[in-house]
Amino acid sequence: MPISSAALVPRHASAAPVPAAHIGDPEVRLAAARPRLLRITRSFRIPPDAADDVVQEALLAAWRHLDHLRSRERFDAWLDTICRNQCRMFLRAQRSSLRREPYRLDSAATDPDGDTPDPLELADPSATDPLASLAAQDIAILLDRALSSLPAHMRRILELHYLHGLPATEAAPSLGISVGVLEARLHRARKRLREVFTGPLRDEAAAFGLLPADTNAWQETRIWCHHCGQRRLLGIFATLPDGRRELRLRCPACSPLHGRDIIRSKGIAPLDGLRAFRPALTRTLHALADRTAHGLATGWDTCLHCGHPVRRRVVMPDEFPASLHPAIQRHWVVAACEHPGCIGLGAWPAIEPAIWFHPAAQHFMAQHPRWITAPEDETAWHGLAAIRFRLVDFASAARLTFIADAHTLRILATLDA
Repeated sequence: MPISSAALVPRHASAAPVPAAHIGDPEVRLAAARPRLLRITRSFRIPPDAADDVVQEALLAAWRHLDHLRSRERFDAWLDTICRNQCRMFLRAQRSSLRREPYRLDSAATDPDGDTPDPLELADPSATDPLASLAAQDIAILLDRALSSLPAHMRRILELHYLHGLPATEAAPSLGISVGVLEARLHRARKRLREVFTGPLRDEAAAFGLLPADTNAWQETRIWCHHCGQRRLLGIFATLPDGRRELRLRCPACSPLHGRDIIRSKGIAPLDGLRAFRPALTRTLHALADRTAHGLATGWDTCLHCGHPVRRRVVMPDEFPASLHPAIQRHWVVAACEHPGCIGLGAWPAIEPAIWFHPAAQHFMAQHPRWITAPEDETAWHGLAAIRFRLVDFASAARLTFIADAHTLRILATLDA
């Protein structure tokens, strides 16, 4: 008998351990994961009255995409990734910030040296979290290199906070200390990390974008080119004529070949305050996806150059209003301005807004950092004109295929190779 998704994820499932005899039962494993997923929502500061809905959406998304899970041993990590994506989607929809609130201490809180920290120091907005804007994989790499220079108690706190995502209310009891003491120690550990990143690990920190970027020089990033998979992208924050910041990413091999940057934000997303390339890329692509969805739904957009209304549509490579190098013969989202005196052409590859934030794509990218986009083709799906997009791992045979509506870019299906 088929299992319905409603039966799969009861909202008040018990937190009891999953019996060994049922460890392979996806319904049981998903239901038993609810308490852990609720902890993840708390680490994202999801309001309590919304956390249960976010977890429910994560469980339903996991149920719909169970066929994408390649390893039973990776089930929990895979499910946690889906839940984190749902948290980010919720926060983005609410136009909330992902920054954690300033830490506050009770008057009795003490740091590891027995001193009472100054609450004003902990609430200082300039005392930024040195790892707040990085992805989990980047954090793991940096901490692995930095932790050896830190005291044992600092290493333990940073691992619990960054790698395991435990909120202070859960991490403190596991260490046998109060929440106030834990927050004091975490603040001290962040301060020590900043010292390490500006000293012994300065070169590594610069590569991850943790140090202020030289706006006049291209810097190597930690992001692999998704055209060739062989080179890391070079990045720069440039200033547009109107004063807005622009992110530009180019591949040392591919960009000279076809004469264009891999990513150019063109002021679509506000980047003030960002100095790391990966979060700037994420913010840019979020804005791109939102703009694409609205433009294709209404058929209209605003010219990036003159501000007049323009038609937005998906075009095949041979319809692109300019010559294209053979290496970038892809489907494009285009808005060619026809206003007198303006030659603006707002265009970007269709694959980026279509799949970048799809849960299956994000899982594939996390598992295969050197993924590339394969050539696209036109197809049909249940009578609808469609585009077939593919992600391929540069270092293995792993691949993931997406079928998208040719006019709206709505994902119709995902297929494993």
